[in-house]
Amino acid sequence: MSEVQVFRPRMTIRQVSLIMVLTSVVAPVMVYPYTGWSHGGVQVEHYQVYAMVWYYGAVYGGYGEYSVGIRFFDPLMMLSTIPVTVPVLLFALAVVRYCQGRWHMAKLLAMGVVSIIIPLMAGISYMVYFATVSSFAYAGPVPIHFIVGAVLIKIARIRPVAPWDDSADTEPWWIEEGY
Repeated sequence: MSEVQVFRPRMTIRQVSLIMVLTSVVAPVMVYPYTGWSHGGVQVEHYQVYAMVWYYGAVYGGYGEYSVGIRFFDPLMMLSTIPVTVPVLLFALAVVRYCQGRWHMAKLLAMGVVSIIIPLMAGISYMVYFATVSSFAYAGPVPIHFIVGAVLIKIARIRPVAPWDDSADTEPWWIEEGY
């Protein structure tokens, strides 16, 4: 009789869920580095980073003024980032469901692409605007959640295990039961 090998996952579903939720909520979703010209021909640099629960902004003006600010749990910022953070949270849910064996890879990849395309589409409008005022700006997603999800899928996928070892069976069940 052969020995049945039982697959033991490296991570539990709770661990995968916790990592994906923390990554989705805390990791940056969008960045806006912007360099342009202010009134009077002065070069200005803006750096903004958005996450679901925090925001970082830094401005450097050509006259030597410099301001930095970080905000946590700002209701206005949290509301303004909903269009780009909801797909990220849905991707986190998709990763957990895939690790449970309840989703297919095609659905997971589609959700991952949507979670990156929506922030990119939101950023394109900013890039077009900044390009019209002759300045440089990248406004787009930071796919940290996508990378973390891919790593978790690779190491934490729970594979279905056969509940029996059929190598010991000699005859089909319908012959054994007399059908």
